[in-house]
Amino acid sequence: MSAFIPNAISFAALFIAIISLWISFTNSKNQRNLNLYEVEWLRIQIANAQAENTQDNNASLSARMYKIGKSDWRVKLFNKGPGDAFNVRLKLNDQNEFFIKNDVERKLPLNKMEKGQTVEFISAVHLGTHAKEDITIVWQNSENIEKQTTVTLTL
Repeated sequence: MSAFIPNAISFAALFIAIISLWISFTNSKNQRNLNLYEVEWLRIQIANAQAENTQDNNASLSARMYKIGKSDWRVKLFNKGPGDAFNVRLKLNDQNEFFIKNDVERKLPLNKMEKGQTVEFISAVHLGTHAKEDITIVWQNSENIEKQTTVTLTL
């Protein structure tokens, strides 16, 4: 009986060592999987940051028409994007009724339009003016790629 107790203690120690090895192995395996997930997550974050960075450099130009006072109208061209626009110009249709041609020729093309910058044009509105008119705004971004957007101005 005196040999049974030390053998039981040795067997219990061996059993505890085997269990701790098994737990250590599974934790190591889980840690490797966690590291792989973390690396993939960091790659996705870097890709998103790079995509955001390229979007942050793009200008977004638009225009709107608004009334000042009783009968005076203005058209405001503005850059609502975070980037700068270069060589900004307007393409007007042949039946242009909203813009005074001399005013547009005097102010455009604009070499650089920064974020939040606006340009106002005097509008010639009368009783026979159409209620809607499409204009096309053309500009170049910082990479010299030509962009354009068509805006419908309404009274």
